[in-house]
Amino acid sequence: MKATNVIRLLCLLFLLAFSVSIYADRSAMDDEIVEAIQSQIILDDDLANSDIDVTCHNGIVQLEGEVSSIELKNRIIDIVQSTDGVAKIDGSQLIVNPY
Repeated sequence: MKATNVIRLLCLLFLLAFSVSIYADRSAMDDEIVEAIQSQIILDDDLANSDIDVTCHNGIVQLEGEVSSIELKNRIIDIVQSTDGVAKIDGSQLIVNPY
């Protein structure tokens, strides 16, 4: 009976370590996605001065801020869509404010 408990404990510890490793890898990947998107925004002359917050959790990118036209909003969304690792985009907080 004791050997069975030891095996169960070892399996549980292995699964826990594996889960932590996956979480750390995903978190690092999310950081890379944000950096890639922010770099592309900065390189775009029309978007470089925009105040856009980009966050990512498990491949889901959230955009928050204001742009002056629907064209600029679409351009940011195109940048995000073309970024590797993006699973979904939430642009509901990216507001078009032409003033």
